[in-house]
Amino acid sequence: MRKLFFILFFLSFTTTAKVYDLSDPTVSLCNGSLTGNVYRCVGALILQKNDSVIVSNVDLMDVELISNGSAKLDSNKIGTNEQPIHINSLGGEVIIEGNGNEIYGFIIAQRNIKLKNVKVVGSIISAGGEVIIEGSNNEIDGNIQAQSNIKLKKIKVIGNVISHGDDIIIEENNNEIDGNIQALRNVKLKNTKVFGDVTSEGGEVIIEENNNQVIGNIMAHSNAKLKEVLVCGTITSIGGSVSVENDNNKIYAKIDAINSFGKVTLKNSEVCGVVSSQANIYDYLNTTLYCGIDSTTCIDKPACPISSSDDICNASPPSENYILTITPKEKYSLVCNDVEFNVLVMTDSGTPTPVIGKRITLQFDESKLTLLSSDLITDNNGEVTLLFSKLNKEKIEDIVVKASLQSDSNVTDEGEVHYVPYMFETSATKVIANQSHFFDIVVLACGNDEIDIVKNYKGTKRLDVSSYKLIQPTESDGIRTDFELSGQTNPSKIELIFDEGKASTSLMYQEAGAIHFTLSDPNFICPPNFDCNDYPVDSDLLSTTVNVESRPWKLVICSDIAVDGDSSGGSALVAAGERFSVKVKPVRFGTATDLCQLPVTQNFFKSSAPFSSISPSYELSTPTNGVKGTLAPLVPINNDVYVGVGRDSYYEFNNMTYSEVGSILFKSEALSPIFYDGILGGIEFGDLSIGRFYPAYFTITDTLWDHPEKQGSSEGTYTYMAQPFDDVNFAVTAYSESDTTVNNYGLFDTSIKASFSLTGDYNERLNIASSDLDNTHWSNATWETPDLSKGVIWSRKSASTLAGNITTTADGPFNDGVNAITTALNLAISGVDPVSFDKTQEVLEQELLSQPKVRYGRMVLDSVGTSAGQSVIVPLRVEFWNGGRFVVNDTDSKSSFDGEKHEKQTIWPDPTKQSSSKLVGRGVIVNGNDSISLIAEPDSRILREQVRFWLCLDPLSSIGGGSNVNCQGVSGSNEEQPWLQYNWRGQGDEDPSTVVTFGIYRGNDRILFRGESNIIGTSN
Repeated sequence: MRKLFFILFFLSFTTTAKVYDLSDPTVSLCNGSLTGNVYRCVGALILQKNDSVIVSNVDLMDVELISNGSAKLDSNKIGTNEQPIHINSLGGEVIIEGNGNEIYGFIIAQRNIKLKNVKVVGSIISAGGEVIIEGSNNEIDGNIQAQSNIKLKKIKVIGNVISHGDDIIIEENNNEIDGNIQALRNVKLKNTKVFGDVTSEGGEVIIEENNNQVIGNIMAHSNAKLKEVLVCGTITSIGGSVSVENDNNKIYAKIDAINSFGKVTLKNSEVCGVVSSQANIYDYLNTTLYCGIDSTTCIDKPACPISSSDDICNASPPSENYILTITPKEKYSLVCNDVEFNVLVMTDSGTPTPVIGKRITLQFDESKLTLLSSDLITDNNGEVTLLFSKLNKEKIEDIVVKASLQSDSNVTDEGEVHYVPYMFETSATKVIANQSHFFDIVVLACGNDEIDIVKNYKGTKRLDVSSYKLIQPTESDGIRTDFELSGQTNPSKIELIFDEGKASTSLMYQEAGAIHFTLSDPNFICPPNFDCNDYPVDSDLLSTTVNVESRPWKLVICSDIAVDGDSSGGSALVAAGERFSVKVKPVRFGTATDLCQLPVTQNFFKSSAPFSSISPSYELSTPTNGVKGTLAPLVPINNDVYVGVGRDSYYEFNNMTYSEVGSILFKSEALSPIFYDGILGGIEFGDLSIGRFYPAYFTITDTLWDHPEKQGSSEGTYTYMAQPFDDVNFAVTAYSESDTTVNNYGLFDTSIKASFSLTGDYNERLNIASSDLDNTHWSNATWETPDLSKGVIWSRKSASTLAGNITTTADGPFNDGVNAITTALNLAISGVDPVSFDKTQEVLEQELLSQPKVRYGRMVLDSVGTSAGQSVIVPLRVEFWNGGRFVVNDTDSKSSFDGEKHEKQTIWPDPTKQSSSKLVGRGVIVNGNDSISLIAEPDSRILREQVRFWLCLDPLSSIGGGSNVNCQGVSGSNEEQPWLQYNWRGQGDEDPSTVVTFGIYRGNDRILFRGESNIIGTSN
């Protein structure tokens, strides 16, 4: 009973793996929903162990599962071969752990992708981080791309491995890469087989440990360091050395085996091909050099021990990864003509690529055909051209040629040619959709086993025209449109005028792909003296199959919103780092002003249409001399992965972000090596200048109030009101949505850059005008004030104006001391584009990072007296208003004075007479005081007088209420400290003054001066 209880208890806490069907409207996965073929999560995508995600609706193809955050999987299965599901993480990493993970579809992330124990049928793309794949038994059937490092272990990749920004490192055992390896920096491989090229664009190629094979070329920007390796190709170092060491190294090439910039080191190696060093430095140990593979011109070295037919350099990945096709150049051929076939070998992957160096084998009836070609190895385009001659040139028949891979006969295809005694021959009918194209028709027949034109076939001929048949895409998949031949729409018969067996006519097909139709003359009679008279079969029928290959005119890039903005003007698009989308349409030929209004070639989108990959790229458009930002993701789209229906179909490059501001030239190119590239130069690429990208937000990143220095110190702590700051700096930085600084904003046209103004409490006291902070003062990505050195002051509080002078009243201090007034100075932002101090676009003011410390100050001279003929010390101090009263500014050791720069006025005995008394002495205030330097000296002619001295602080000073008394007439420079003036006498701010009385009575003098005022009751 206890055992049964335990079992029930355990089952009650065991969770069941879930199956999420994205096509089920009731499904609840990451609180998301399905729109079209996009299932969008509200937040992160997190699956529990053994959960699976499917799409049961067969009409929903290539569903995209988008997570705004991270995507975390654990032992899960996503999608199926028939119904793939693509994982796209827009805001975080993709992490897959556990065991037995199967992902049928792409994996795309803006950040890192970290996988363990996975099988992925689709490409893996990190637009902004690393790709790390660990664990064991990893298999990737697609490309791997990253902006940073790619680190792989125990892996098989059927596709290319490309790092656009860093290293590629492949380690541990039994690694196999069936594609090219390309890194911006270093490539480091261990125990790896590569069926493709290995390229380091900016660093080294390092291959170590054992069982390494590269069936392709190796190119290093710096050194190439190889150990225990088989290379079937050329090793190149364009800036370093080449070293091949350890044991059992084999380098096999047809011509060049090693091209090195520096030293070449070969140890325990067998090398076929030329070895060269620009430095002309070689180090060989136990190494044998041979001629190149199959070389017929090399005579100074032994023949290579292998031939091109040997398996060692024809090792290949499993056969199911390839597609072989064989097609005759012409479906119909005269019995006397040699026939050309084309064999093409491509990878069977999401992005088919030509397979180079594959040997093919042929099967055909050698009693009927003779093979004239000798080279049966695919070239750089994955192709082999075959030429056959018919043995019995009198027999009308159909002959089949079968081609297979030598390494696997299961990779095979067959082509058939129909031999006829006479035929129409047409010139190449490769056309652009909806563009009229002329082609020639010639009547050919065999005469004495030679091809000749039937010149007596002339005049007006009425020919039968069959309805055209869709070849690519297929009849069941493609759509049919009107077809024009010889100026008629969908004709069943046309009339052509032949002149000596030749005629010309026009053809226009509105769609893309491949079609064919039959032209025939049912009334044809074989002319005399031609071999066709010897053939009774079909002697009354002259016909040909016209094969038409058609491509879209061009790709056009379109947008539902205005994208015409750039760094000079136009419309704002989105903020830097904010997501945006563009459409790409393959369009028919046309003359519309807006190419986006042209009809699309609908058959181009079909799954059975010829393959094409729509590949995006971009360049910096504006500003000139700006920094090119990062546009991501840049993921090619296959031709059958599209949005919309029918004539409204298009390709969408969505959720892209651009890290900079300005505009870009967005490009799209159709890569179609199998079909479209061979039609009249290939599909014209599309480009469109897209912008304007503007800053997502601004932030005040520095506020500097550089207070005047103190005496003996390089750092001040406050500034007097009306005294210039040594420097003022408000730094504002522009950012992207991703919180990275943008570099190009300073290069924008002034009319569209953001402007700033000073706001907040007491902003009127700081004499910075909005024009000082306008949009002309940006520099690079950081906005700064203009050079306001010695120009920014904190204004004194203004009171009434008396006698034409400025009058201020004491207030403050500000931000300095116990009784200080706290200010809140802000910058306010405005602009043509959306501007804000945060991402909400709603914060239009931001407080400066620090506030200035300012004091209301004044310089004080005490009034003094002395006996006749004696000089006297005039006490001097600097005070500031502490919020309640004036106190000595004991932190001032900078203010200075010069007694010689003074003005004076006689008070007594005769105000109309000028006194010869004077002030002398100069110095610097120490701790707010001076008690010894400033001295009043008497007029030696007058024993007794009273004089007011003004200590001039400003060359523009005027003395309130005085008669012809001002400091402007004082010779020499003034101390220029107007911030220490004060309204001493209720007549406006003026320089500090002292009243000095010369000749006063002192109690220890035993003398009376006759006439001394009020001593003996007189009035003088």
